[in-house]
Amino acid sequence: MSAPSEPIDVLTAIVQVHRRVKTATDVSEMLVRSVEEVRVRMGLDACLALRVDGDRITTSATGVLQHAESERLRRRFADGLRLRPGSREAEAVRRPETALHPRVLELPSALGDAAGSAGCAVAPLAPEERAVALLVGLRDRPLTLDEQRLLVAYGMAIGAAMEIVVIRMRAAEMRAEMRRSSTTLLALAQEIADAPVSLPEDHGFGWTFPEAGQPVLADAEEWPLTTRERRVAELLVQGRANREIADALILSPETVKSHVSSILRKLGVSNRAEAVARLLGRPR
Repeated sequence: MSAPSEPIDVLTAIVQVHRRVKTATDVSEMLVRSVEEVRVRMGLDACLALRVDGDRITTSATGVLQHAESERLRRRFADGLRLRPGSREAEAVRRPETALHPRVLELPSALGDAAGSAGCAVAPLAPEERAVALLVGLRDRPLTLDEQRLLVAYGMAIGAAMEIVVIRMRAAEMRAEMRRSSTTLLALAQEIADAPVSLPEDHGFGWTFPEAGQPVLADAEEWPLTTRERRVAELLVQGRANREIADALILSPETVKSHVSSILRKLGVSNRAEAVARLLGRPR
């Protein structure tokens, strides 16, 4: 005689929720999917995800919910609700591993009381050892013990999915940072490789005899510009674009852009025109 299929069906539903929500691109999107999946599967009147913020829980962790009643409550508790000692929410946050204990499941719900709901179930979302959020199911009648246990099981699956989503987000940030670093390093390597071998004409102290007809920097010594920045500044006052400056000094455009930004900052101006006026000693 075969075993009843209900436990297998429940396990299948939990696995399906886990697979459905773990593909989200960020945690907020994952929580929106989670509450909708659980609400429909359990036939709840509303379902929410609340972020744990110190001694408060707030619905600011998720975006807009499609379900009208869930969205109404999400907006209502966006400013947060203080965790009441001895409540189901406080215990779930304090000791997530005891969420399925009968004593915890029978505790009163501060959120259910605040929402005016006769039935409320709470499940900790704990991707690691501590609860970072709570999954809350609300109904106009008390939830059975099995329903409360089912919500906790969904919460465990969602907590595991949250860990995957967070790792994926961190990996994406690391890849982006590595791309930015690689671009900078490649530009620097190309600049070093392309630079001609020559002695500096100005010995590092700036041009002694400027070319005839070229603008002369006024009181350049009063500005803390580096030698390279002074060379960029000299071409800047000649009206050269970043690309032209890069070609003249055999630098990458990114390096020139960085030098120009540094010059503007050190001169205390906001644009190239003001910088030129300041460099030439003209009133802005």
